[in-house]
This record gives sequence, C-alpha cells and structure tokens, in this order.
Amino acid sequence: MHAALDILEAALPMADPVEAYSVTHNALGSAIKVIARADDSSGIIGDACRRLLELHPNVAAAAHVAAAKLIYWMMTFQFAGSRSTAPPAPRGCRHCGSHWARLGNPSRRRTFRD
Repeated sequence: MHAALDILEAALPMADPVEAYSVTHNALGSAIKVIARADDSSGIIGDACRRLLELHPNVAAAAHVAAAKLIYWMMTFQFAGSRSTAPPAPRGCRHCGSHWARLGNPSRRRTFRD
C-alpha cells in the first residue's frame, strides 16, 4: 500500500486534479474496507489510511470539490457506518476541520446536498 501511495504522491504535481481526487477518494474507500476486514497488528494499513486521510483534503481542494459535498460524504460515513466509501473522521472529526480549512466555509445558503 505504501509503495502505491508513493507513486500517487509522486504523480500529483503532473496529474489532473480531478483525476487525482478520484484516485485518492477511491483508494481511501478501498483502504477503509480492507482495514475493517484485515489483521493490521503491524499498523501498515492504518498508516496508509492516515496518509490517504492527510492527502485527501489537499487533492479535494485542488479539484475544487464542493465543501457541501465533502461534508455530506463525511457525515454519511459517521452515521451510516463503514459501508460507505467515505473515510472515517477520527479524533473528534479532526480531518473534517482540515477539509474546512483548505476549502473554506461554504455559504449558509447552500443545501446539504450539492
């Protein structure tokens, strides 16, 4: 997993931001499914998930993903469980805050689903 993440991170400066977001988003969804079913006593999968969680808000901002869409996606994971393809928001939704910081606060007039 880490070798694949190294390749992804190396390709980001040259990649189309929308494509990079799609790959990162799908990789994160897959990693969450894997960690839910695998023995991660060594912490390798968890470390890869953390790397993806740190990368995700950066590529989302570069791809200009609507903040409302990301919020809906994160909330779905929180309340719908691990069947969602959204990443978890551990430690008091710390990663939600990183999305907000990079994307800016959406207008109050925006709907929950964009």
